[in-house]
Amino acid sequence: MNIIPGILESSLESFVESYTAVSVVTRHFQIDIADGVLVGNTTITTHEAIEQLLLNSKAGHSFEFHLMMDDPKDAIDELESCDLSITRIFLHKKPFSQCSSRRSIPIGLVINPEDEISVLQISDFSIPNLQIMTIHPGKQGTLFLPEQLNKITQLRKNGFKGSITLDGGIHEREAKLITQLSDKPDNIIVGSFLKDDTENRYKKLKELLSSS
Repeated sequence: MNIIPGILESSLESFVESYTAVSVVTRHFQIDIADGVLVGNTTITTHEAIEQLLLNSKAGHSFEFHLMMDDPKDAIDELESCDLSITRIFLHKKPFSQCSSRRSIPIGLVINPEDEISVLQISDFSIPNLQIMTIHPGKQGTLFLPEQLNKITQLRKNGFKGSITLDGGIHEREAKLITQLSDKPDNIIVGSFLKDDTENRYKKLKELLSSS
């Protein structure tokens, strides 16, 4: 399992601080952008995130973007044309259906807590990347929802063979739950837990997940 730091910030200063802190432990990051429409929180914009990463990112670093946006078309266009190394973009269900075709960056689908695996269309299983939200999305520090872990097994039993990412509320206790799963995710996004004592906490999570 890969640990991917999640960066969700409402100011440019805190965004740069968060990126700088986690950049000492890994080379790949998920950037969360919220427009205040799809979810009830507002972050810095995609444009601002790109500008700051172009100014501050280190050589060899790569990024994926989780766009919690009602209409992410312009944001996707900008991500596709910028000089950052961007591996994938995650969209929620409605914008995914409107913006996922004919894109140069792979587009993944976000599964919210209220989304049932049983209602996914067969075509959804050809998507290379799915991200299961283990919190109600929009801000960090939200309560972890352990029942969402069952969706991994549901997906695998239904034939999904792509990459599965878990996102939200993951600390040491939640990581231990994840290690006990019969079907484990490929990636976990860790946000607020890595804000303090970053190096030691990342090391603990890495050791815990590696031992499963």
